[in-house]
Formats: sequence, C-alpha cells, structure tokens
Amino acid sequence: MTAQVGAGKVAWRRYAMILAPSLVLAGGVVALTGQGALAASFAVSGNSFKLSADALDGTGFTSYTSVDSSADGSDHPVTPSGFEEAFLKNICQSVVSKTPFGDVTMRLTAGAKEPVKATNLVADFDQLSGDIVFTDYQSGIDASTMKGAAKGPQGGWGQQAAKIHIDNLKQRTWATTAGSFALQGLSIDVAFGKEECF
Repeated sequence: MTAQVGAGKVAWRRYAMILAPSLVLAGGVVALTGQGALAASFAVSGNSFKLSADALDGTGFTSYTSVDSSADGSDHPVTPSGFEEAFLKNICQSVVSKTPFGDVTMRLTAGAKEPVKATNLVADFDQLSGDIVFTDYQSGIDASTMKGAAKGPQGGWGQQAAKIHIDNLKQRTWATTAGSFALQGLSIDVAFGKEECF
C-alpha cells in the first residue's frame, strides 16, 4: 500500500532519500578540497592583495604555474604554491579597492606574538620576494605527480621541497585557500587611501 501525500505537503522520507546522496557528495568535495586532493575553483576578484611576513616555515611545499580568471573574463598568470603546514610570523595582508569615495584599504595583521598556523594552504601569487632556503628540493618534475596541497596538470612544470623557510616574505596574491587558518592576535582595519603592507 502506497502512502498518499496531500496537496501542499512534503514526503519527508522520500525527500531525505533524494537529498542524502547529494549531501554525501558535497561533503566529500569539501573534505577533499580541504585536504588538498582537489583544487578549489572560483572566479577571483579584480583586485590582487599584498601579503608580508617576517618569516614563513612550511612543510610539504609544492608549486606549479597556472592561470586564475576573474568574473569579468580577465586572466592572471599565477604560481599556486601549497604547504601541508605553514607557520607565519607577524603577517600583514592588504587590499586596496576603488570606490566612488576614493581608494579604501582593508588591512589585516596577526601573528605578532604567536605565529599564524595554516594547514593545506595554497596561495596563487604572481610576485614574490624574500630570502628562501629549501630542504630536499626538486625542480622540473611533472606537476601531476606532486604530493601536497597544490597539484598541477599532467605534463606541467612543478617544483617541491620537504621544507621551506622564507625570511622577509613579500608577495602579491590573487587567491588563497586553506584547510584551516588560525590567526593569533588578529586585527582588521579599514581606512581611506592606500595603506598597503609594502
């Protein structure tokens, strides 16, 4: 005997049976993205942002070349660089936005006392400077064979290292994703004008 559902009512059991596989699939995608098994894909904003840090210590470093696309159709060549785990001392992140009232800068600082910690961190940057030391470094490997938070396409150029240390880090970035991001001593300020980190 089949249960009848009246007008305006919902067959919750049937609804749950249809919804459950979708939730499991969505949860799996989120989990894999957080673990670095899948790249997070989204249209970047038209603004890059700047990030500086006194020092970065990372493990499971991987990097390759790619292109980020904005919603307006413009493309930005980038180097997605991943870290299984990263610690950053005294970070500053700034982004300048054009508004009808002039430039507005949002500036974030953290990690002055306790380092910022991130897991499965991927930063898509197009400019980077600093003093860098690699440990167990490999360059020119197939980007699809790398293990870590950033994994590129088959046949693409890649580089990786067991560990990386950077002093006086300065980079211009278009997108950042992370499985987790713990910011100690966080402060966010918004002001008129250009008040960039560097």
